[in-house]
Amino acid sequence: MKKVMIVDDFIEYRYEYKAMLEGEYEVELAGSVEEAISKLNSSYDVAIIDVNLDRFNRDNKDGILLAQWIKNKFPHIRVLFVSAIFNKKDIEKVYDSFIQKPIIEDVLKKQIKKLIKR
Repeated sequence: MKKVMIVDDFIEYRYEYKAMLEGEYEVELAGSVEEAISKLNSSYDVAIIDVNLDRFNRDNKDGILLAQWIKNKFPHIRVLFVSAIFNKKDIEKVYDSFIQKPIIEDVLKKQIKKLIKR
């Protein structure tokens, strides 16, 4: 079974995405960059990352830093960014795909399948 890491500072989103994907993928959750780094390893296929991982700081771009770390350490892991607010120019070099929040289940599943086939 393919493995997916979901990284979002909102616990509600983490569990919503997990519910959408369970049964088709092995899903792991993280609420911060630090937690994601402690859990990520070469067995993952896709990382779904919120661009902004600090709800109190709208300028926070920790998701971009995490994606850069993943691309350096585990280049085979595909990065799918999710965000309600973003500047595409900031993220275009470190992601494989992007979905704007709110997430629709069918769109999420199609994007993950596309990424895994690459």
